[in-house]
Amino acid sequence: MPFKAVLSLIALALIAACASQRAPSGGPEDKTPPEIISTTPQSGAVRIPVTTNVELQYSEKIDRDTFFEAIFVSPDPGEVQIKHKRKRTILQFKDPLLKDRTYVITLGTTLRDAHNVSLEHSFTFAFSTGDSIDKGQIDGQVFDGRAQGVSVWAYILSDSTLIDPTKTSGDYSTQVGADGRFSIPFMADGTYRLYAVEDAGKTGVYNPMEDRIAMANRDVVIKAGQRSVKNLAFRLMRQDTLAPAINNIGMRDASTVEVKFSENITAADSQWTSVFTIGDTLQKSFIQIHKVARFPLDNKRFDLITDTLKTEEFLRFRTKTVMDTIGNTILPAFSFFDFESTTRADTVAPRIIRFLPEHTSANVAQDTTIMIYFNEWMQEIPDDSSFFLQDTLGSKIGGSGSWDNPFTYSFKPDTLLSPRTLYRFNFTTDHFHDRSGNALFDTSETRTFITINPDTLSSIAGTVHDSRGIADSSMTYYLTALQIENPAILYKTKTKNHNKYIFESMLPGRYIIQGFVDQNEDGKFSFGSVNPFVPAEYSFLYPDTVSIRSKWPDEGEDLIITD
Repeated sequence: MPFKAVLSLIALALIAACASQRAPSGGPEDKTPPEIISTTPQSGAVRIPVTTNVELQYSEKIDRDTFFEAIFVSPDPGEVQIKHKRKRTILQFKDPLLKDRTYVITLGTTLRDAHNVSLEHSFTFAFSTGDSIDKGQIDGQVFDGRAQGVSVWAYILSDSTLIDPTKTSGDYSTQVGADGRFSIPFMADGTYRLYAVEDAGKTGVYNPMEDRIAMANRDVVIKAGQRSVKNLAFRLMRQDTLAPAINNIGMRDASTVEVKFSENITAADSQWTSVFTIGDTLQKSFIQIHKVARFPLDNKRFDLITDTLKTEEFLRFRTKTVMDTIGNTILPAFSFFDFESTTRADTVAPRIIRFLPEHTSANVAQDTTIMIYFNEWMQEIPDDSSFFLQDTLGSKIGGSGSWDNPFTYSFKPDTLLSPRTLYRFNFTTDHFHDRSGNALFDTSETRTFITINPDTLSSIAGTVHDSRGIADSSMTYYLTALQIENPAILYKTKTKNHNKYIFESMLPGRYIIQGFVDQNEDGKFSFGSVNPFVPAEYSFLYPDTVSIRSKWPDEGEDLIITD
């Protein structure tokens, strides 16, 4: 782990005597990152005395406060005195260094100069008190737009070692550069477990309540003939360590109960009417739950249809065993919620809260389905005559409507819509009623959108070649293409190893392609777990930005995956 720096009285005196490190007023702003221009001992030096000091020299003055967050030494040398002298830093070790060991010193990207400009990439050098330098190296990348300064910790695995990043950082440490990349050189042979940790509080350990973390997809072995490991990838997440709970319960009317959980929940029994119960607070008598539906725009909300209540009283809602999406099970103390019932009727008109395509949106697909979302449980009465779609000439486009759930009505045109055309979607809202018979708040609605010009579209295609030893033809590769100019534009596809992939009907622009191997076959990326340790699924990033133009498909972007 990185050593605990002990600031000497000499350093304190030097800091007190120094003038302000702020940039002088006037002149151009300094945007040049600081550099380490020399070290003593030199990197790669061997047979260094165990009583040596270490000196670093910079291209400019540094912000000394950031030095303590950025310095890592492996193995831990114990207590260290630190002296800053203008553009130099001297490390004096209280105890002799270990014999025949490679010492690795890293300055991370949280180091800044006096003008608050960060080191562009972590700087690492090494020397040995023995006859040779360790040659192992791990390189990789953290896939996150805010990755600079994220720590990467490598722990030596052994049968007697319990790795817990909440208690200690790694045996080797570095920080991610502005491009998301990292490198840990000069590593001894052995097996390593790696984490990327945001360390927002600069505590030197992982704090689940504050920090994001990422697990590697495997433990890494450094040995003769395999001393360089490349392309290790991390995807940061904020690990959910809290069990779900019931946040609130309310009644819209005498037979509609709205339940809000703290997060998305799942249950082994897909019949929610069997999972939830409502009864008196003594749980001696119960109210029949007839229907349960999850609200489509908020997966934490459930609406329950019950027997109509005749008296106002305190009731208890209880849920059987449910869990969040990563497996945290609701605790018994949080599995029930007392609330006051109502006998009042619902006299409030329902509302439309979302419409897809969005009003006045452009570049809408020609095969689009129109979706209308309501704020409450509606009467699912089909009435296609209330809906019609018109083009700019007033011609009506036929179609069919259906209820996807009690809150969502969809309208599917019978034919492919014309390109580059303004459409108006009209419907009579007083044909739609909630369960109490209240009509929509407005009596008519009109929305417009413009369909895409297919002549502007293009595509990206290639073949996935995964040559890792564990790869086989049964693995599924999920791929995404994210447009740099507009991150809201995201295309998805999937394929198998040694098979072609294609992103079709894409808008022109520059794209970043990345993907993952769906090892557990659940259709989504698995981040893994800290405790118990579960590795993440393998993820990868195409090394180049892919630019496409209208009507110029790019069919040669092969994805080459290696260890």
